Amino acid sequence: MSCLIALAMAHAGAKGDSIPKIARGLRLPENITDALQGLSEVVEQLREAPSVELSIANKIYVKQDFPILEEYSTALEKYFQVEAENVVFTDPSTADKINDWVSNQTKDKIKNLVDSNSFDGLTRLVLVNAIYFKGPWLKPFKKDKTHNRPFFTDENNSVEVPFMYQKTHFPYNKLDELDAQLLVMPYEGLELSMAIILPNKKEGLKELEEKLATADLGKLLQSGYPRDVEVYLPKFKIETSLDLVDHLSKMGLSHIFSDDVNLTGISIAEELKVSKVVQKAFIEVSEEGTEAAAATGKFKSILHVYIVLWPSLWQFSFTKGSITFFMLKFIIYLLLQKLNQFCYWRRCCLSWYETIHLTLNENEPMWFSEAVSLTLLRFNQL
Repeated sequence: MSCLIALAMAHAGAKGDSIPKIARGLRLPENITDALQGLSEVVEQLREAPSVELSIANKIYVKQDFPILEEYSTALEKYFQVEAENVVFTDPSTADKINDWVSNQTKDKIKNLVDSNSFDGLTRLVLVNAIYFKGPWLKPFKKDKTHNRPFFTDENNSVEVPFMYQKTHFPYNKLDELDAQLLVMPYEGLELSMAIILPNKKEGLKELEEKLATADLGKLLQSGYPRDVEVYLPKFKIETSLDLVDHLSKMGLSHIFSDDVNLTGISIAEELKVSKVVQKAFIEVSEEGTEAAAATGKFKSILHVYIVLWPSLWQFSFTKGSITFFMLKFIIYLLLQKLNQFCYWRRCCLSWYETIHLTLNENEPMWFSEAVSLTLLRFNQL
C-alpha cells in the first residue's frame, strides 16, 4: 500500500508511452485521472474506518529552486493531500528533516528511512509516503491464556514461541480446493479484518501458493461462515528495511527506472527518472490487536494482504461499503522458519508473482516483497 501510493505519485507525472507502461506495472487504469481518483477514494475510505487508528500521509521534498509544473502540484494536492517542502539535498540535515517527518507520522515506529548518503547533487525530488495502523481486535486475546507452544519450522522440527489463544466464534471455512482452511478475525468496527489461510499440511506452502495464483480471492475470502474455532496466534514484533528498485524492476516496473521514462508531467526543466525506492516496515501483534507501520521514499534524478505460516496465510483487508480494491489486491506470503531468525516472504499483485531475496540479519535470509503487516496464526477446528 505504502509503495503503491508513492509510485502512483510518480505515475501522476508520466507522459506519452510511459503512462501505459507504468500503469501496467502498478496494475492501475491507464487513464491517470481515473487511477488517481480511484486510489484517492480508497485512501479516504480507509481513513474513515471507525474504531481503528489509521494514518496515511504523503509529502514531496523538492530541491531548492527546482521548478515543478503547477498541474502536477495540483494533482498531488488534490488526490494525495501532499505537502511540498523545498530543501537542499546536499545539506546533511535534510535527511534528519525527512526522518523526523516519517517518525512523527508513524508514531515513532519507522525511524531513519533515509540518511545523508541517500542524496547527491543530482537529486531533485523525494516522494515519501508513511502509513500507520493500530487496530484492536473485536475479540481480544486474554494475556493469561498466552503460553509457549511449538512453532514448526518444518515437518519434524519446532521452536518454542509465545502463542496467544482464544476459543470463540469467527468466520471459518474448509477450502478443499486449496487443501487449506480459512479464518477471518475482525478488528473493532468490523470494517478491517485479518484473514488467515492455513494449509492442512505443514509442508503445504508451495502447493498453496501455486493454487492461489488462479484462485478467485474475492469469492474465497467471502466464503467463511461463523463457527466455533480455537485460535493459536504467536505474538511478535518484526521490523525490516529494503531497497525496492531491483525487486520492482523484476515485477514489471523497470520502465520507471530507465532513461527512457517520460516524467515531463512533473517538470520540463530536466529529464527525470526514479533512481531509488526505499521502504521500512514495522508490525507488532499482541493480545490487544495489531500495530503496523510502513514508509516508502522514492528518489527521482484496499486492501487485501495475505500471509503464510506453518505455515499459514493471512490477509489484511478493509471492507468499506461496496468498494472494489482493484488496485490494492496484494498478496504477501510469509513462511516463518524461526520466529526471530528466518523469514520467507512472497508477494503477488493480482497475477503478479516475484520472489525477492534480502538479508534480514547478518546471516539470516529473507524472501521479501513489500514489507507491510505480518501476522502468524495456527488454529484448530473444534
